[in-house]
Amino acid sequence: MKYPDKTNKTEAGNAFVYVLLAVVLFAALTLVLSRGQEGDSTAGELDDAKIEIYANNIIQYAAAAQRTIDQMTISGTMIDDIDFILPSDAAFETGSDINKVYHPDGGGLSPKQIPDNYKAETTPTPPAAFYIGRFNSVEWTESSAEDIIFTAWQINERVCAKINEIITGSSTIPKIVGPDLSSRLVDSTFGGAANGDFDIVECPSCEGYPALCIQSDSGTINAYYQILASQ
Repeated sequence: MKYPDKTNKTEAGNAFVYVLLAVVLFAALTLVLSRGQEGDSTAGELDDAKIEIYANNIIQYAAAAQRTIDQMTISGTMIDDIDFILPSDAAFETGSDINKVYHPDGGGLSPKQIPDNYKAETTPTPPAAFYIGRFNSVEWTESSAEDIIFTAWQINERVCAKINEIITGSSTIPKIVGPDLSSRLVDSTFGGAANGDFDIVECPSCEGYPALCIQSDSGTINAYYQILASQ
């Protein structure tokens, strides 16, 4: 009996496999190269996404502080009696706990540090941090009594611009004209400059806004403020 010759068919089959493998490898190489060329735009998009996350995280923490103050005042704590002492302070466990923003028996707000990714590159005084205090009066609130202000101090400029875009629809960052920015947004007991009232003439674009990210006159410091309680 004569058997058919399978040699040619086998060789042809192997050749087809090699060609197919070459096509697959070439396609994979093309995809890798094209992704490499698009790397810059992809990185930029990812960076923009992170900036938006950072901005929203700051807004959300300010909102948590707002709810804390609201709950304390609804429960009967007077605005002038609210205590902003930090858990790291040696005197944290002395006095009336119910009036303390960060005490479990008071407001119960968890103190947070500004992540390094949110911060600007410079290191001003006071240091980059979240601050809450009652130390001045904002001119466009109800009266000349001192208001409670939350501040995300010395944040990245792109984060600052994104916060304003989320709040106002514009990424423009208004500047405070004249005084040291810390004197208006950080209690001097935390290392800021001597406090003074926050007047419209110092930031005309701020008028009417209970929350906004603004910049120092020199353009070197960015800070987000939110008025948590006004009088």
